[in-house]
Amino acid sequence: MATAKAFSAETNFPALEAGKLRVYSMRFCPYAQRSLLVLAHKNIPHEVVNVNLKNKPDWFLQRNPFGKVPVLEQDDKIVYESLICSDYLDQTYPGNKLTPDDPYRLAQDKILVEHFDKLTVDFYKARQSQPSEIPAAIEKVRQQLARFDAEIKRRGDYLGGDK
Repeated sequence: MATAKAFSAETNFPALEAGKLRVYSMRFCPYAQRSLLVLAHKNIPHEVVNVNLKNKPDWFLQRNPFGKVPVLEQDDKIVYESLICSDYLDQTYPGNKLTPDDPYRLAQDKILVEHFDKLTVDFYKARQSQPSEIPAAIEKVRQQLARFDAEIKRRGDYLGGDK
């Protein structure tokens, strides 16, 4: 369950329950949402602590010196960076596996994720464009999305397997 509060520099560290998985997040961060989607897909019990990324607490920076979300913490284990968190969760909790066993297919999936990261950058550029630049920025996003549409058509209904 997510805390409605976003912890900031003025807030004390929220007590961590032994054995419980915690995700440090920010409600509107697509990279943190990636980890939250993995947790939901795999039905992994967890708690969410939202962090104010513009006014970060020191205790958060001790967990991730980059100051970004998501961060996973459980007992004395800390993992950060979105894709690393997703891989860690998929390997630690093998039910509802998200990654293929075939090394080539796994490599192709990781390449596709790299393209998705570029799409995310283009999307945010489009949102921040001057009005006269918006049509060209949206077209660039559409071209990026076409890559994913073509890949889904090539693979079948789903990117990650048959379900």
